[in-house]
Amino acid sequence: MESEQFAGKYVELEELEELGAGRFARVCRAREKGFEKGGEVALKQISRSKQPLSLTRAEYHLLRSMRHDNIVRAFALFEDTPKPDMDTIVLELVNGGCTLFAHLGQRVEYTEATVAKYAGQLLSALQWLHSRRQAHLDLKPENILVDGEADVVKLIDFGEAVRAVPSDEVVPPVDLEFAAPELVLGKPTGSYTDVWAIGVFLYVSLSGLSPFLDDSIEETTANILKCDFCFPDEYFKEISTDVKHLLETLLRLRGEDRATAQLALTSPWFK
Repeated sequence: MESEQFAGKYVELEELEELGAGRFARVCRAREKGFEKGGEVALKQISRSKQPLSLTRAEYHLLRSMRHDNIVRAFALFEDTPKPDMDTIVLELVNGGCTLFAHLGQRVEYTEATVAKYAGQLLSALQWLHSRRQAHLDLKPENILVDGEADVVKLIDFGEAVRAVPSDEVVPPVDLEFAAPELVLGKPTGSYTDVWAIGVFLYVSLSGLSPFLDDSIEETTANILKCDFCFPDEYFKEISTDVKHLLETLLRLRGEDRATAQLALTSPWFK
């Protein structure tokens, strides 16, 4: 659905089912009334007790400004809707709505070429985003969906991008698996934070292992802060040298030492 196709009012939308709920919002599938097929969108409903209207407006305007095939689009913002102190962003519905990891898990087997295709799409979206001095800052499996019809990935949930605060107020993430060292330490974040998350995504996709996740929060944190990872032969014996080299440029302790999304896309692995 293009934004021009949805110019109606909220009352013209019929909620169909909940797609998910997180710390800040609930997302459901909806359809324009009168359409038996098509006309479907996603509704991100955000309580003001969780996020102030100013940030919801910022997230909406950020999404409205984006024009990239691998970033979800926003069509409208309804304030105090469907009830007072709740705001709703009308979003592009990702067909299938399956997370990338779940999508890969549904396949009997997949190759490096499959992972490279999706990784290239993600890096393309990040390159576009970073070139506009913007970072996502919350890249994790549930925020990377696959459009089953078009077979493309879509980045969703740019809430952290607009919630970014000064470095002395940064709160370490609850979920550490994809968190970069600077996030763990509550230090300044940036485009390099997204690059680290892509490195973890690649590692997990290729091996089924998580490079830093351990038995406890303390051990996981220590692994991240030491940048302690390797390529066990049992899981990486058949994996190409090119992608191992790429991973080594993405998963570096200091953000300024990591490859940019633009540089990562020049890796021979994508050729």
